[in-house]
Amino acid sequence: ELDKIAIAILATPNSRWEIGGYTDNRGVPAANQRLSQQRAQTVMQYLVRKTVPAASLTAVGYGSQRPAAPNTRAAGRAQNRRVEIKRIQ
Repeated sequence: ELDKIAIAILATPNSRWEIGGYTDNRGVPAANQRLSQQRAQTVMQYLVRKTVPAASLTAVGYGSQRPAAPNTRAAGRAQNRRVEIKRIQ
């Protein structure tokens, strides 16, 4: 999937992209914040290795903010442990 994303980004010159990392709500909030930032940065590093210009990417860790699903069940928590990429310019 990341290879396809790299191709799409490269096909959109002068664009800017945010890579957002997320966690579920379990654990210590500060640790979740660090983990989400690491997730986003790992994806960013991969895309840069695929020749995506680093200047076009921003990695942001959101921790357990902005859940995609309720954290009340394992399936919901699994959905919240994710990375999203969106165009910001």
